[in-house]
Amino acid sequence: MLDIIGLISKYFRNIFSYLNNLFLFFYKPSKLFDIIQNESKNEYLARLILYMFILEFASISISSSITTKSPSLNIMTIVGFMCMELVFSFIPFPCFLLIAQFCKPKVPPRIIISYLVISKFIFNVINVIFFNLFILTENYTFAMIKGLVFNIGVFFIIIIFPLIFSNGFKKKSLLLFTTGVIVFIYFSLLGYLFTFINLEKNKLPPKESTNI
Repeated sequence: MLDIIGLISKYFRNIFSYLNNLFLFFYKPSKLFDIIQNESKNEYLARLILYMFILEFASISISSSITTKSPSLNIMTIVGFMCMELVFSFIPFPCFLLIAQFCKPKVPPRIIISYLVISKFIFNVINVIFFNLFILTENYTFAMIKGLVFNIGVFFIIIIFPLIFSNGFKKKSLLLFTTGVIVFIYFSLLGYLFTFINLEKNKLPPKESTNI
């Protein structure tokens, strides 16, 4: 019985610690990623799942409180949206994996995944607020703010990465330039790929010959 109580108390202590560490992302991100890098695989996965669940729960709760048109708040809805956001978080992963090769020392994949997932889910909460305010009021100012927040979020995710994982003004400047070039090339190629797929999908079948 005491073993079970000890296990439960340890579990809740870990949750409190994980949530407390999440605030480090806003003012000491390098410290948060040092903690993540030094923990076990199980602790790492537990932390990431908890962050995704908490932030998605916050998004849906906020949406439900603003408008009745939002999805119902239940476990299946949260997990479904979590999976969707997780897929979107991985879209820029190859790009950041390449950027990480220019960092000294190199940034491991575990940290890149953590950075992208946490950033994406945090900015999703902010986007949800303004999107639902737009739905509720039909005021296009909120739609404009949502678009602005999205652009700032993308800019933040791209720019902050090299600033966190490089030291010294010269190295940071060089890595910022390298990041800009890699991101531009990567998303340009991605855009061309999606355009090509869309064109192929919308191609009309050839007309059958009517010759007798």
